[in-house]
Amino acid sequence: MHSTGIPKQYMQRNSFVQTVKDMIFPVFCLGCKREGVWVCTDCLATIDTLPVALCPVCHESQSYGMCCDGCIEQSSLDSHIAATVYSHGSLVAKMIEVLKYQYVTDIVHDIHALCIPLYEQYTELFASVDMIVAIPLHKKRYAERGFNQSELIAACIGAHMSIPVVSVLKRVRYTRQQASLDQASRIQNMDHAFEVITDNMAAHSTVLLVDDVYTTGSTMQSAAQCLKVAGAGSVIGMSIARG
Repeated sequence: MHSTGIPKQYMQRNSFVQTVKDMIFPVFCLGCKREGVWVCTDCLATIDTLPVALCPVCHESQSYGMCCDGCIEQSSLDSHIAATVYSHGSLVAKMIEVLKYQYVTDIVHDIHALCIPLYEQYTELFASVDMIVAIPLHKKRYAERGFNQSELIAACIGAHMSIPVVSVLKRVRYTRQQASLDQASRIQNMDHAFEVITDNMAAHSTVLLVDDVYTTGSTMQSAAQCLKVAGAGSVIGMSIARG
């Protein structure tokens, strides 16, 4: 188990690549098309950052996003919170897509800015967290992309909240992209997709498990199950957006 910071090599590489791209292809705001930035401050301010706190399974509103009594036996996640709502075609969706598929890692700072109201509303919840764990990519997809977007987001959260980010999970199966699957297929797709790669998982620790988007929750549930088996006391899911 080891702490990780924001992967500077990715940020540096992206900075060089982005400079070249900017010279050839000017950047325009994803919201208003203003030239020079990916998301201008005016457009960023239009995003509804009222935190989303729903049961991880049935999606009913719950205090702190706790798993409700009727779903607790079906869930490895104890709760889930998100910074905002996800909807296809929204500015938030475009920001996440630019990060993941156009490899614009600089936009992670704008994405992280959406989390500030979440920190303010759930101060006590974050105070209980012992470590942050990012949902890992399979090594093949990591090689294709060159970075893990969830790792970048987790690093920003850890730096802001002074919570250690640790690498304890490994994705052991190369799974299909979840976005292309229905709910039943997503669950099957993530079956036995992760394993814990340390023998030093702190017993009864509280883990904040981070990913970019939460929809059915199959990815996080699979990862949370591994963490629980390895000794985690509770696993809190957190994503930038929830569909």
